[in-house]
Amino acid sequence: MGFTFLFEGLTSLLNISLIYRAETFHLPVYVLYLAMLLVTPAFYYLAVRPLLREERIRSRNLWIFQTAVIFLAVYLPVVSGITPSDREVFFRLIQGRSESVSTGVSVLLTLDRTAYALYLAEYLFIQVFSIINLSGYLKSLENYYSDLNARTLIPVVSILSLMGLRLIILGVSGFISRSVLPSWLPVLQAVVSVLFYAIAALCVCRVRYTAEELGKMAQQQAERMRTPVANDVIQSRIGKLVEDKFYLEQNVNLIDLATRIGVNSKYVSDYLHYHYGETFMSFVNRLRVEESKRLLQKENLSMEEISDMAGYSNVSTFYRNFTKVTGMSPSKFRESAE
Repeated sequence: MGFTFLFEGLTSLLNISLIYRAETFHLPVYVLYLAMLLVTPAFYYLAVRPLLREERIRSRNLWIFQTAVIFLAVYLPVVSGITPSDREVFFRLIQGRSESVSTGVSVLLTLDRTAYALYLAEYLFIQVFSIINLSGYLKSLENYYSDLNARTLIPVVSILSLMGLRLIILGVSGFISRSVLPSWLPVLQAVVSVLFYAIAALCVCRVRYTAEELGKMAQQQAERMRTPVANDVIQSRIGKLVEDKFYLEQNVNLIDLATRIGVNSKYVSDYLHYHYGETFMSFVNRLRVEESKRLLQKENLSMEEISDMAGYSNVSTFYRNFTKVTGMSPSKFRESAE
């Protein structure tokens, strides 16, 4: 991730100092800029993929570099046929110092916009890829944890929102004339980019930590309890723990529950899916909400006290889960119960 940030920073410096601030057009410099522009999202993809998919990068994952290779393979022979004078006019045009447009200049402008459009398309692909895999990853965690607040990718909404904002800024700054480009827009782009990469790095590190923690816990628990157990035995033991209100404990997890009843965690997870159609998280939260309903009828208890007594780590999680299960907020439920 840090390498990607550095690579994009160098691309921006090359863009500003050697292209938009230069006096004459140097084709090798411009080609280098286009190549770096197109491969930057590819490096980001290679940084994110193994963290979200928990797999090593293989040669088949390098397909994302094909965009840069194909574009440059088309660009180089085309630009070699453009006269040097047209190249200079094109260069002055993108700097906002000329308005003259010939056929050769139009071709160069089209290729320039195409390269930038491909750059944005690659980032859009990465955003969709991230959304799909983050959602799937969070869904898998619901099979193990009762509360994701301490483990969610801090915060998932922020990183996706920043990526969306960044795409908008990149699109605006790339497709309007340099002569009318506001001076504050590049600054905003830099700030958003730094925030994006910082939060992305924090998030993917948290993903890796949680994945390793989860995998280690599941493996250790499975090694201790390999003997299959009948469903009626699992039901009886879970029922006993429900009577003891195990779900009121904060940060309780599936592996802890499976260990208490002496069953492999996979059997418990499969049992909950088959008999209740629920993940471990939804199963625990349903029980917590039922307990919350009882506590809400006691007028002397505050929402903070009810949240804590029901096993939630904070009030916002309590509100969110209660509303999700009942379709109304805790305060509305309390009013209707009076």
